[in-house]
Amino acid sequence: MNLEEFASAVIDHPSIKKKFLLHDILTLLGKDDNIGEDAAIVDFGGKKAVLIATDMISADFVKKAPFSAGYSSILAVVDDIYASGGTPLSAAIDVQASTVEALQELVKGARKAAEQFNVSISRGHTSLKPGCDAVACTMIGEGDFATHVSAGGAKPGDAVAIIWDPDGKRSPNGPYWDTVMFKTRDDVLSRRAVMCRLASKNVLHASKDISDAGIFGTALLMANFSRVGCEFDVTMLQAALAVQEFPDLLWFSTAYLTSGFLVALNKTRCAVAEKTCAGTGMKFHVIGHVVPGSQISLVQGDAKHVMFDWQKTPVFPAP
Repeated sequence: MNLEEFASAVIDHPSIKKKFLLHDILTLLGKDDNIGEDAAIVDFGGKKAVLIATDMISADFVKKAPFSAGYSSILAVVDDIYASGGTPLSAAIDVQASTVEALQELVKGARKAAEQFNVSISRGHTSLKPGCDAVACTMIGEGDFATHVSAGGAKPGDAVAIIWDPDGKRSPNGPYWDTVMFKTRDDVLSRRAVMCRLASKNVLHASKDISDAGIFGTALLMANFSRVGCEFDVTMLQAALAVQEFPDLLWFSTAYLTSGFLVALNKTRCAVAEKTCAGTGMKFHVIGHVVPGSQISLVQGDAKHVMFDWQKTPVFPAP
């Protein structure tokens, strides 16, 4: 596999391709400043900001591994809150499945995740419905208006970096780098506390958690929302992910990194970010930079390959 073949594999990745389906749907909502954010930030007149995140786990995953699907429903929205520098507090879950046994496994998985991430499940809905397997979760969190990190704040000239936990294993349930299910509450919370500390220091311009679309799909969303382009250095990516061969790089760069965040920050602040991550289990690695325009590209030496151009194929409606 060479650079062009690698780029083509990224472009054709199903988890990334499905993101382009969002544009026409989101257009129906009209103008909303929160479209594009991992967690909506809402001002109810209090001293703190209210953060709201929601997600649904695919039916295929629910059928294949209901316990893991229930767990993932909490994980996905927990990290949406942490990506913005906030603290998740309480969740509402909606579970439905074909059998009572599957429903029980979904709830058991969600309960394990809630205990591990120190959040409550304060509300829910349960439905036994043959042929309809699904789990969705909405998380409420707390943030600070002064230190909130948007998913859309990346600026030309910024460094693009990943903050991730390399201590994990490939999940049997799909392209997931599992860094959470086998760890203690203290382990997973101490790693995520890094994002709150970086936010409190106003280090980050933009942040998104690296979920089912992997690094490149997440970068596409961040770039589109920020109205900028991104260039990724293949050599830096290989070093950051500790892989050399393109097939391994493809897996890690398109996988769900279950303790992973893509961030943009001023290059002069990279040392602060790296020091903040030191000793926490999370690693900070610069993998590229933000550029003017709308293209998301791969660079290897003198070779450059454009993967996406959100101006031509947008995910989010124009502001």
